[in-house]
Amino acid sequence: MVESAVKEWIPLEGNPEIFSNYAEAIGFPSSMYMFHDVYGFEEEMWKVFIPQPVIAAIFLYEIKK
Repeated sequence: MVESAVKEWIPLEGNPEIFSNYAEAIGFPSSMYMFHDVYGFEEEMWKVFIPQPVIAAIFLYEIKK
């Protein structure tokens, strides 16, 4: 009998430099776009600390079992 494998999410690295290097390796136009840490969801945080315009956000959450 063949046992079915349990599928689980592989943890992702949350370092913007790691994301940028990976994206560039797969052909992402890194000269146009960059990854940055976000330390809050307040509007002021996005306007002051994150280069504009923001075209996407990647949210990483801790895995709890």
